[in-house]
Amino acid sequence: NIIIDVFTKQLKQFVHKYFQKTRIFLFFVVQIFIQHGKV
Repeated sequence: NIIIDVFTKQLKQFVHKYFQKTRIFLFFVVQIFIQHGKV
């Protein structure tokens, strides 16, 4: 149980960081599309 709990906590932290980075990346992609759309 302890090993599973530690693994789950590590996985949640990894997923949280990954989603934060992905969200920032997607934000930049959307901004680029908006810029090209205006031009």
